[in-house]
Amino acid sequence: MDCHGVFQDEGSVYFAMDHLRSDMHSLLVEKIHPRRMKKWIAQMALGIAALHDMGIIHRDIKPENVLVDRCDNVRIFDYGTAYIHNKPVRRGRKYSQELVGTRQYLAPEFLSGKSYGPTVDYWALGCTVFDLIAGDILFANDDRLWEYLEWDAAAEGVSYFRWRRPKLSEAEEDLLSGLLSRDSRTRYTLDELRVHPYFFDSKGRNVFDEVLRESAADTHGWSLFFSSSNASH
Repeated sequence: MDCHGVFQDEGSVYFAMDHLRSDMHSLLVEKIHPRRMKKWIAQMALGIAALHDMGIIHRDIKPENVLVDRCDNVRIFDYGTAYIHNKPVRRGRKYSQELVGTRQYLAPEFLSGKSYGPTVDYWALGCTVFDLIAGDILFANDDRLWEYLEWDAAAEGVSYFRWRRPKLSEAEEDLLSGLLSRDSRTRYTLDELRVHPYFFDSKGRNVFDEVLRESAADTHGWSLFFSSSNASH
């Protein structure tokens, strides 16, 4: 999200930001076309990876914190609980133990009280993907989360995601399983997502390639925005 200007009076500082149409949460009541959904998910994944390269773990990815502009592109916003590091954050490294964010989208390592790394954002992306596909919150309460964490697909004869949503395609099921891996070390990140079958159409075209062609990543104004936020260091 761009910052176009800064204004100040005696009591406040004002930021002139992009005016965006709506947040993703308010659009979940609509029937979202699969192609549109894949574009949004790809853009969110690219946005999360860009944040990590800038040393930022968002820690509150959810539909309410993803805005949709008039060109139907998504923007991640609300960095009030973000963790900011002085260099890129990497998978396998631990950076914080602070419990922040929205409980329904928190990765298991958040709730364990242990240190965690940037893959918590990909877990939250997985929860958001389920919201988009199913129109329902995956872990609406703690009982649902523990049900999943203790789920034994071999014993039950079906994956947890297919049990919750029988009409999932194989690609959707695998995408959710990868993003919502209980082991943060094996959780899907951008590298795995860019080559995942879910993002290819019947002609072999990749949604990520299309997104990158249509709009180059724009980070103009981000440093100013982040420096003014109440993010945690």
